[in-house]
Amino acid sequence: MYGSLGWVVPRAVAAAAEAAAYERRWRPEVVRRQRGGRRGAAWFVPASRWGAGVRRAGVRLTGLPGVSAAVGAAMGGRPGPGVEEVSAR
Repeated sequence: MYGSLGWVVPRAVAAAAEAAAYERRWRPEVVRRQRGGRRGAAWFVPASRWGAGVRRAGVRLTGLPGVSAAVGAAMGGRPGPGVEEVSAR
C-alpha cells in the first residue's frame, strides 16, 4: 500500500480544523434553540403547583383578543436564521 503514514496527519489536522469551524458557526444557534426548547418544556410541564397555576391562567387568557398571538410568540420565539445564513458566517 503506502510506504508511510505521513499522509494521515495532515488530513487529521484538516478534519479537526473543519470540525472546529463547524462548531463555531453553529454553536450560537444551537444554544439559542436549546434555551428556547427548555423554556417551552418548562411551560408545558411546570415544576410546581404555582407554575401549573400560571400555565392555566395563561391558557385561559389566550381567549382574549391579541393575547393568543402574544402567547404564541412567547412560546415559539422568533424564527432563526436559515442554513445558508449560518453557513455564510
